[in-house]
Amino acid sequence: MEYRTNPRFVPDNASIRFGTGRDARVYYDGTDLVVSPADIGIGDLKVSGAGLLLDSGEMLDFGAGDVTLTHAAAQLRLDGGDLIVTDGDGLVIGHTAQVNIWTILPEFQLLGTGDVDAGMAVGRWSADSNPARFIMSKSRNPAIGSNTIVQDGDFVGSLVWAADDGTNLDGSVARIDGIVDGAPGVNDLPGRLVFLTTADGSPQPTERMRIDSAGGVFIGDTANANMTIGLTINQGANDDAILAFKSSDIAHGMTTLDETDTYARFMKNNATLGTLELRTYAETGTPIAFTLGGFVTDDNTVKDATGRAPIEVNAAKKSGTTVGAQGVDANSFAVRSNASTRFIVDEDGDLLADGGVATTNMVTLYDDLPDGLTARVDRVTAFGGETAEAHRPMLNALIDRGVLHMPTEEGGHPFVSIRQGLYFSWDAAFQNASWIRDVVDVLSDEQRDRLPTRTRELLALMPGG
Repeated sequence: MEYRTNPRFVPDNASIRFGTGRDARVYYDGTDLVVSPADIGIGDLKVSGAGLLLDSGEMLDFGAGDVTLTHAAAQLRLDGGDLIVTDGDGLVIGHTAQVNIWTILPEFQLLGTGDVDAGMAVGRWSADSNPARFIMSKSRNPAIGSNTIVQDGDFVGSLVWAADDGTNLDGSVARIDGIVDGAPGVNDLPGRLVFLTTADGSPQPTERMRIDSAGGVFIGDTANANMTIGLTINQGANDDAILAFKSSDIAHGMTTLDETDTYARFMKNNATLGTLELRTYAETGTPIAFTLGGFVTDDNTVKDATGRAPIEVNAAKKSGTTVGAQGVDANSFAVRSNASTRFIVDEDGDLLADGGVATTNMVTLYDDLPDGLTARVDRVTAFGGETAEAHRPMLNALIDRGVLHMPTEEGGHPFVSIRQGLYFSWDAAFQNASWIRDVVDVLSDEQRDRLPTRTRELLALMPGG
């Protein structure tokens, strides 16, 4: 140590030296108090047994001012550079050590006991439409900052919700994964999002839904060869509803079938054989439970096997791996009333009412006649009041001519046959004949000329015919 003549006043650049070889010195350079070892880069300034106290507003200056650490009231601010924590070391906020979570020891941890110290916010203040961002990335290159392309199936990022099971935090209740979904290339990165939840009795989640790179959405499944963009739901072996629609202002009360605020639901009709069942419900105040509307801008007036319509029902039968025509007289369409079939359309166009039971209410219609002959079907059972016995001679004459046929079932009613294709049950003498007369009245001359001979004979036998 060197002593000056006046120890209270040390001139600029005068120094106090320490060590037998003058290894370090302290001096004032006219601006700053400098502590310097004899060899730059060797030796440290060590404070032992006490603290280094900076008054509010004072700073530690690193690198000739390019990085500073400044103390202010209740804060310590780093300016001019980055704070870098080397690989293998951690940064923990809110606790004194890292905590093992989801079987790993993350290097960056934000830990706390309340809303404030256990929450993280990412915000952006800018006069534009750009958002704040939370970015996860993945490269196959082991050197940080270098690039190697990822591969199909690589996990790019995961959001994990880990929970304490009373023993550890190894399990999770849910997860969302971002995964490469296809062969990637330069500026070509197909991806999918996979959503997972944990079932009761399990510590780890199972995939429940995914959105693939084409935009397809899958619940309970992962692919559908017959769908590009759409929704596929696979309910496994479950036999209850697969899709339900609810409204909180509905309370139909039919809770044996569905919850009271359910107004529609889709489900299997048979547990193992398939068949879609659609149920709809209406509350008190309306007789309508289901409406089907088809709205078009173009009409189709073709009246043959190629005709189309705004609402169509198409029935077919399995044929190998596809479908083909139904068998002869197979039912194609049916209307039921509380599990009883009331109306049937079969594969060749026959219409059967009341389930096809041979009664006076049964109507079987083959529509191979001019349109006018089927225009008044509402009159089939509208006329009555007379008995068949009162007109037995005329009935016999019609039977002899082949216009009227007797039923094959005992006790059945005679029925009218027109052009071997149009059939109506004979009920109360001339009700059908009178109906046919009303129908003929609406025919054009050309349509009348097309009537078969037996029909004309029937009309000739009618009063006024």
